[in-house]
Amino acid sequence: MRKRPINLTQEWLSRADDDEMAADILLKEQGPPTSICFIAQQMGEKYLKAFLVFKEQEPPKTHDLIALLEKCALYEPKLAMLKDEAALLTEYVVDTRYPGNVKEYSSDEAQFALSAAKHIKKVIAEHL
Repeated sequence: MRKRPINLTQEWLSRADDDEMAADILLKEQGPPTSICFIAQQMGEKYLKAFLVFKEQEPPKTHDLIALLEKCALYEPKLAMLKDEAALLTEYVVDTRYPGNVKEYSSDEAQFALSAAKHIKKVIAEHL
């Protein structure tokens, strides 16, 4: 039996909230900024995927927040306002994960990344 979209949406939101909590703790404890940036990207990704599930769409298997946002904007054009946040956060999925490509970020950049993810959260919540 397939899960009802509202239950699956809630699961995506719950995982995104876990990411937010982890990033908040790391930021408060002066944890590694690169990890905070990655977690912020994951948080934003999960909120966008939650919106798609809410709209009864299968979220694509991608970490590209711009691609996710474009799909979301088909159902709610106002979400296009999140383009800058999506572009910023998308950088962190590769730049923070793979040896040889890892870029180090400052605590200010980590705080900015988390703020971008929280803005995505706020806007998505207004449309659920």
